[in-house]
Parts: sequence; structure tokens; C-alpha cells
Amino acid sequence: SRLTGLLEDILYKNKKYHESFNKSGIFKFEMAFNANSFIENAKKIRMDESLSIYCLKEEDIKKLINKVFDKKTQSLIFKKTGFRYSVDYMRIYENHHICETNQRFKIIREAHYDKSFSRNMLKIFIPLNVDLNSGPLKVSFINSPNLSKKYDDNSTNCSHVMGSGDLIYGVLPNLCWHQEGNPKVDSSAKQIMFQLNPSNRWEFREDLYLRQLKTENKFSSFSSFFFKKLHIN
Repeated sequence: SRLTGLLEDILYKNKKYHESFNKSGIFKFEMAFNANSFIENAKKIRMDESLSIYCLKEEDIKKLINKVFDKKTQSLIFKKTGFRYSVDYMRIYENHHICETNQRFKIIREAHYDKSFSRNMLKIFIPLNVDLNSGPLKVSFINSPNLSKKYDDNSTNCSHVMGSGDLIYGVLPNLCWHQEGNPKVDSSAKQIMFQLNPSNRWEFREDLYLRQLKTENKFSSFSSFFFKKLHIN
């Protein structure tokens, strides 16, 4: 992923970029609309006791992407990172409470890096109903100590991804330790996630609607070259 990152810097990064985003690895700003409206007619599929996924129709995905990544958002992200991007994966999902004695608990709630990706891969999160009771995604700043194995609401040098559909977070998951908490029994964490890889223009994979129940491709910066892309706005 280090070589991929260097190639992306050469091919795609704005040569005048001097932002300090890469010191923290996370940013946040407000959106001009509430994204909850896009999932009102989504099909909810319960994958297991810990996870539900919301599936959108193809046209609704296109509308959502063009709404989220409008010219203003494109400009804000470009100024923060120095890149334009291709949206190569998206998922609308809801985390549910899972018993800590469940054998899957450690796997799905463990702090980790996204190792099989470029250091420039950016994940965009839009929390839809997330507060501290929801076990929000916790992102540790770049070069901060390793997150403890046990989720802690009071950790320092980190940010919790919380909101009600009108906030957008950008995270460098290859450089930042991150960890999803366990929602309380009567709560859940619902959010939209986009995987973005550097590109020469703002675009998205045409087949996103077919991949909503699938996991992310590893080495996505390379593999995304082989799929048809559509221009954003």
C-alpha cells in the first residue's frame, strides 16, 4: 500500500496541497441536507444479530452520491486532502447490540487499521442516528497510541463519529486505528459509509448497487481501474 500511495501522490495529488489533515487523519463538516431521507424506502436486510444492511435501488444510489458529493463537498474534500476521488464502495448499515460472550464479538468490535488499502484511501461516514449510547465508531488520530482492546468512551486523542444525518466525516483508515463500539441493548448505530480512492476526476463505480451486500474489495486502488465509472455531477 505504500507504493500505491506514492504513485497516487504523483498521479493525482494537487501539487499545491499544504493542509494539515494528514496530522490527524479525520475531518468533519456539516451538510446542507439530512441523509436520513434517502433510506426511508430502503430495503432492510438483517445479516446476523449484530448487523443490518439497507439496500437502495440503483437510481437512488446515484441520487445519493450526487447529493452527498456535490460541488461544495467536492471542494471541501479536495482542500482537505489534495485529491479528487472515485467512490468504489458504499454501504448503509446498522450495528446492533451483541453479547460480549459471543465468539464473534472480538472480531467485529476490535480496534484495527484497514491494512490492505492505500494510505490515501478515504472513508466517508454519515452517521444517521448515532450518539454515545450507540457505540459510535471511534477513530484514533494518526500516531496516537494503539487503541485499547476494550472500547472506552473517554479515550483521548481520538474522535467519535456521531450525528443525526447532517454531518459528514472523513477518515484515513489505513493510518488511523478505529473501532466500532457495542450499542446498548435498546440502541443501535446506523450510518452510511463510502470508500473513496484517488482519481483524476470525481466519479463512482457503476455497479455499486450490485455490491451492497458484499464486502469491500482489498487493494481497491488497483482493482477499481477495471470497472466502468460514471462522472459525479
